Amino acid sequence: MDLLNDKQRFVVVATSGAAVMLTLGTNYCLGGLSPYIVSRLLEADQLNSNGTPARDPHPGSAAASKLNTGTVVWVFVVAALFQGFGMLASGFLTAQLPFDRRWSIACGCLISSLGTCLTGLTVAVSIGLVILTSGAIFGFGQGLAYALILESVTSWTDDSKGLITGILVSSFAAGAIVFLPIQSKIINPENLTPDLRIGNDRLFSQLEVTSRTPHSFFIMSAIYASVQLLCIGFIRKKPEARSQSGSDQQAGEGTMLIDESGTAQAAQKPDSPIPASEEAQEVAATQWTLQSAVQSLPFFVMGLSIFFLTPASIVLPSLDKAYGETFISNDMLLSVMAGIGGAFNAFGRLVAGIVIDRLHFRVCVLIQGLLLAALHALTPLSALTHPALYFILVCSVNFVFAGVFVFFPYSVEKLYGSALFAQVYGLVFLFKAVAGALIAAVTTAGLGALGWTGILVLTAVTSGIGGLLILLYNTERWKLAIALV
Repeated sequence: MDLLNDKQRFVVVATSGAAVMLTLGTNYCLGGLSPYIVSRLLEADQLNSNGTPARDPHPGSAAASKLNTGTVVWVFVVAALFQGFGMLASGFLTAQLPFDRRWSIACGCLISSLGTCLTGLTVAVSIGLVILTSGAIFGFGQGLAYALILESVTSWTDDSKGLITGILVSSFAAGAIVFLPIQSKIINPENLTPDLRIGNDRLFSQLEVTSRTPHSFFIMSAIYASVQLLCIGFIRKKPEARSQSGSDQQAGEGTMLIDESGTAQAAQKPDSPIPASEEAQEVAATQWTLQSAVQSLPFFVMGLSIFFLTPASIVLPSLDKAYGETFISNDMLLSVMAGIGGAFNAFGRLVAGIVIDRLHFRVCVLIQGLLLAALHALTPLSALTHPALYFILVCSVNFVFAGVFVFFPYSVEKLYGSALFAQVYGLVFLFKAVAGALIAAVTTAGLGALGWTGILVLTAVTSGIGGLLILLYNTERWKLAIALV
């Protein structure tokens, strides 16, 4: 690295960061794997007294009544919760301890890969242990590394932070594109069709499918760890970012301007591509602290908006295959469809990065929320028409909701600065985790009562609310509640 110029170093750092993000985003694979996971868990619960698995679990059994593909949503919920905790921990670790941030990234990657490996054991035991390994353990490791990779790579650019953020989170989303088809092929190379219907789910009773499910997690964890080991050493923050002049560092590391109407504006450098508010007449510079940040109006508006947008990032993106199984019989087609949906999700993040560099955060989130509401309202029609409509809607939802993972971290970093980015974004992310827990409860307990149509309509409503709430962001009549310490 010492022999390279800054531009070449940036390419190496960005490429390495994107590769690691690719492996950290592999929890998106679980949506496409949910029929396999539930089938294996049902088989484990249906063991005969002699230890031989029952080949035809009865739909009315106790195990079947407790497990469905909607239950797997809890893995995403717990992962999101612990990802938020991981981001908070990473921020405090780098602020309080003197070691290189790459050690925190390495610890996060090790923990996440360990979670995947342990899932190979827990998937044959109980859904609770799967939630522990793929949710809590994987999610915490994911959070430890996630924010630090974003912060490190984006430190190499000032004018294209949105684009670079989009590239990194696109790689994060692309984990399902790359690895879901591989793991699906390992589990079901013959492309066998689900032969068991339990409630709204179509599952597998074929032993040749269920027996391969645990081993697939061992194989994938080894692949993830290998990629991470090769790339972590190249991820670093730009040295110049640590030696800025006092005024520049204040502007980049947490300075805000508050105009007479109470509107917060990030302090900007003279060459900043984002113009300051023309209506700002009397301003006062204030250094953000974690306490003042979490007491500010933008923090709560962003938190509530992401809270209501979260169901759109869980229902179809995570359970697209489970819903598709109810009216499409080709399992491999649904796996490919889920993979392509992941591709649109990754591409959507890249586009969102380009857009947020040019449009206001509030405009981006408003459009996103209204589009997600319309798409989820239309999705139930796909079961009555042609699978092609379902494919289009899945791709569209994945493309649109992707902006959540670009718009919000971009806004947090711009307003509160990179010094507080991991902590503040971790707290905003916890709003998402709480919403995920609620939608998981509804999906698990209410799927039988509401049906898929009810779940999709509910998601449409919450998406619209999330988009409209962002209109309160920087509203002139609202004052920021800031307690300086």
